[in-house]
Amino acid sequence: LGADKLIFLEEEDAAAVTAGRSSQLDPAQAESRTREAGFSPARRQAWMGCIQACRSGVPRAHLIPRGQEGALLLELFTRDGIGTLITAGTYDVVREATIDDIGGLLALIAPLEAQGILVHRSREQLELEIANFILMERDQTILACAALYTFPGEEAGEIACVAVHPDYRELGLGHDLLAHLEQRAWTRGLRWLFVLTTQTAHWFIEHGYRPARIEDLPVARQALYNFKRNSKVFIKALSAAPAARRPIA
Repeated sequence: LGADKLIFLEEEDAAAVTAGRSSQLDPAQAESRTREAGFSPARRQAWMGCIQACRSGVPRAHLIPRGQEGALLLELFTRDGIGTLITAGTYDVVREATIDDIGGLLALIAPLEAQGILVHRSREQLELEIANFILMERDQTILACAALYTFPGEEAGEIACVAVHPDYRELGLGHDLLAHLEQRAWTRGLRWLFVLTTQTAHWFIEHGYRPARIEDLPVARQALYNFKRNSKVFIKALSAAPAARRPIA
């Protein structure tokens, strides 16, 4: 078609089918969704047309509920839209954090610091450590971040400050950032990673980390351990470079 995007106005309310689920899909995910119960033949036909368009080179296809007032404007001119976006490319961008991101990072992690989930980091500390951070961004808004700290002379690295905006915690963004950092660690010659956490042990266990002792940490990190916080230690051996779902910008 040579088009930049395809817009299809659906008779059915997209929110009724996609409620609580990702509204951004690649063609394979979208095709899988069409096989689920709740899709009418007309809706399936519309989705398959959009899927085929993306597979034929159209970067984006938007499915928008026809009956909602202002739906087209909301879809095209708000960060998250209102319908379903099918795209073969990347919509959320993973990239290195820069000093210009400090304000956005502080806004993202401050609520988690207040809950005791993350260790407090001042603006000055973030500025000094910004090279350790990567983030996920959509339309210049930071959705998630994570950091990798290394220790001279050690084959170990620390995963820290994994944070996801509360509106996007069901999209696997934390998983994507963790995969990127594990890949980065491997390419830098690290062979195992550790994390200290007080409230998210289950999530790291799901991603292959196992319980460990303070004594298993690099000596330099043991010296910084906060016994008042009493974080649990988890480690993971890296046997190969993990595959990240999204390329880093």
